[in-house]
Amino acid sequence: MDHESTDGPVAPRPPAEVRFVAVTAEPYPDRRRIKLSYEVSPFLQRPSVEIRLLDPNGVDLGSITVVDVVGPRFSLTAHLRGDVPETTSVRVVSLLGYDDLPEVDRRELTVDLTAAGPAAQT
Repeated sequence: MDHESTDGPVAPRPPAEVRFVAVTAEPYPDRRRIKLSYEVSPFLQRPSVEIRLLDPNGVDLGSITVVDVVGPRFSLTAHLRGDVPETTSVRVVSLLGYDDLPEVDRRELTVDLTAAGPAAQT
Protein backbone atom coordinates (compact mmCIF):
# COMPACT_ATOMS: atom_id res chain seq x y z
CA MET A 1 0.00 0.00 0.00
CA ASP A 2 1.39 3.41 -0.99
CA HIS A 3 1.30 6.09 1.63
CA GLU A 4 2.16 9.74 1.09
CA SER A 5 3.22 11.46 4.27
CA THR A 6 2.17 15.05 4.84
CA ASP A 7 4.45 15.37 7.87
CA GLY A 8 7.89 16.89 7.60
CA PRO A 9 9.49 18.92 4.83
CA VAL A 10 8.41 18.56 1.22
CA ALA A 11 11.05 17.25 -1.17
CA PRO A 12 12.46 19.79 -3.64
CA ARG A 13 10.70 19.64 -7.02
CA PRO A 14 12.11 19.76 -10.56
CA PRO A 15 11.43 22.96 -12.54
CA ALA A 16 8.21 21.81 -14.25
CA GLU A 17 6.65 21.01 -10.85
CA VAL A 18 7.54 24.19 -8.90
CA ARG A 19 4.48 26.26 -7.98
CA PHE A 20 3.44 29.33 -6.03
CA VAL A 21 2.27 28.22 -2.59
CA ALA A 22 1.11 31.70 -1.54
CA VAL A 23 1.10 35.21 -2.99
CA THR A 24 -0.11 38.19 -0.97
CA ALA A 25 -0.24 41.91 -1.66
CA GLU A 26 -0.76 44.74 0.80
CA PRO A 27 -0.94 48.42 -0.21
CA TYR A 28 1.02 51.00 1.75
CA PRO A 29 -0.92 54.04 3.07
CA ASP A 30 0.68 56.29 0.41
CA ARG A 31 -1.07 54.21 -2.30
CA ARG A 32 2.11 54.35 -4.41
CA ARG A 33 3.71 51.18 -3.08
CA ILE A 34 2.55 47.60 -2.54
CA LYS A 35 4.20 45.01 -0.32
CA LEU A 36 4.34 41.70 -2.19
CA SER A 37 5.06 38.45 -0.34
CA TYR A 38 5.72 35.12 -2.04
CA GLU A 39 6.11 31.51 -1.06
CA VAL A 40 7.07 28.90 -3.66
CA SER A 41 7.33 25.16 -3.34
CA PRO A 42 10.79 23.74 -2.59
CA PHE A 43 12.90 23.64 -5.76
CA LEU A 44 15.92 21.85 -7.17
CA GLN A 45 16.84 24.77 -9.46
CA ARG A 46 16.30 28.43 -8.65
CA PRO A 47 13.25 29.87 -10.43
CA SER A 48 12.68 33.45 -11.53
CA VAL A 49 9.55 35.54 -10.97
CA GLU A 50 8.25 38.17 -13.39
CA ILE A 51 5.79 40.62 -11.81
CA ARG A 52 3.59 43.03 -13.75
CA LEU A 53 1.48 45.78 -12.20
CA LEU A 54 -1.52 46.98 -14.23
CA ASP A 55 -4.32 49.47 -13.66
CA PRO A 56 -7.97 48.41 -14.26
CA ASN A 57 -7.63 49.34 -17.96
CA GLY A 58 -4.50 47.24 -18.42
CA VAL A 59 -2.11 50.22 -18.42
CA ASP A 60 1.36 49.33 -17.18
CA LEU A 61 2.12 50.72 -13.70
CA GLY A 62 5.42 48.89 -13.24
CA SER A 63 7.24 45.60 -13.44
CA ILE A 64 9.80 43.66 -11.44
CA THR A 65 11.95 40.68 -12.34
CA VAL A 66 13.39 38.52 -9.57
CA VAL A 67 16.17 36.39 -11.07
CA ASP A 68 17.19 33.13 -9.38
CA VAL A 69 15.05 33.17 -6.24
CA VAL A 70 17.30 32.09 -3.36
CA GLY A 71 14.75 30.63 -0.93
CA PRO A 72 11.11 29.57 -0.89
CA ARG A 73 9.89 32.76 0.86
CA PHE A 74 10.60 36.37 -0.06
CA SER A 75 9.00 39.81 0.08
CA LEU A 76 9.56 43.01 -1.84
CA THR A 77 8.07 46.45 -2.29
CA ALA A 78 6.65 47.41 -5.68
CA HIS A 79 6.69 51.12 -6.50
CA LEU A 80 3.86 52.18 -8.82
CA ARG A 81 4.53 54.61 -11.65
CA GLY A 82 2.08 56.76 -13.52
CA ASP A 83 -1.03 58.57 -12.27
CA VAL A 84 -1.74 56.30 -9.33
CA PRO A 85 -3.96 58.65 -7.23
CA GLU A 86 -6.76 58.15 -9.78
CA THR A 87 -6.32 54.38 -9.67
CA THR A 88 -8.45 52.52 -7.12
CA SER A 89 -7.06 49.06 -7.81
CA VAL A 90 -3.97 47.39 -9.23
CA ARG A 91 -3.79 43.97 -10.85
CA VAL A 92 -0.63 42.09 -9.87
CA VAL A 93 0.33 39.37 -12.36
CA SER A 94 3.09 37.03 -11.17
CA LEU A 95 4.75 34.46 -13.43
CA LEU A 96 7.04 31.75 -12.05
CA GLY A 97 9.45 30.24 -14.53
CA TYR A 98 12.87 29.30 -15.83
CA ASP A 99 14.87 30.18 -18.94
CA ASP A 100 13.66 27.07 -20.78
CA LEU A 101 10.18 27.07 -19.11
CA PRO A 102 9.07 30.73 -19.00
CA GLU A 103 5.76 30.04 -17.23
CA VAL A 104 5.36 27.06 -14.92
CA ASP A 105 2.84 28.86 -12.68
CA ARG A 106 0.84 32.08 -12.72
CA ARG A 107 -1.02 34.04 -10.05
CA GLU A 108 -3.13 37.16 -10.43
CA LEU A 109 -4.32 39.35 -7.57
CA THR A 110 -6.31 42.55 -7.51
CA VAL A 111 -5.17 45.00 -4.84
CA ASP A 112 -7.70 47.55 -3.60
CA LEU A 113 -5.67 50.70 -2.99
CA THR A 114 -8.54 52.29 -1.04
CA ALA A 115 -8.08 49.57 1.60
CA ALA A 116 -4.79 51.27 2.56
CA GLY A 117 -6.74 54.13 4.14
CA PRO A 118 -6.35 57.82 3.34
CA ALA A 119 -3.46 58.81 1.12
CA ALA A 120 -0.51 60.17 3.06
CA GLN A 121 -0.12 63.95 3.13
CA THR A 122 3.16 65.18 1.70
